[in-house]
Amino acid sequence: MSGNTTILVVEDNPDHVGLIEAIISSGLEGVRVQVALRGQGARRHLRGEWSAYEDDGRNNPVPDLIILDLSLPDGSGFDVLRWIARRKRLRDIPVIVFTASTDPEHARLAEEFGVRRFLQKPADFGDLVAAIKEELPGEDAWQDPESGRRPETRRVPPR
Repeated sequence: MSGNTTILVVEDNPDHVGLIEAIISSGLEGVRVQVALRGQGARRHLRGEWSAYEDDGRNNPVPDLIILDLSLPDGSGFDVLRWIARRKRLRDIPVIVFTASTDPEHARLAEEFGVRRFLQKPADFGDLVAAIKEELPGEDAWQDPESGRRPETRRVPPR
């Protein structure tokens, strides 16, 4: 993967953030992970107002992919999806929902917002890496070479 690939993780649980960062760094090379712990932080980041990496001299780029939890302390991940959908420059960014929700209505609503994948926690983290690889621009479809399994995610056709 290109060293310019950026993933925005919107997750309020620091343990989950650490896990996701570790999974991405061990399964994907050359990917920059940026984190927002709240929906408001995600919106500020996507507007270019804030970056967790302000000290590195780079602006926060528009991410190539967003991993979004639905349960956030300042609202729902659906609020973030609704906000993204109203912005032309952001609405085509692939989104993977990574949530503890088992509510089928949440999966249906996510699909209406154009979410590309819906993964439920706890998940096999190989499935998360596989979903990321499939959704990043320019990446070929991937499957686990040892098991031959495709990722266990819900794929929603792009809009």
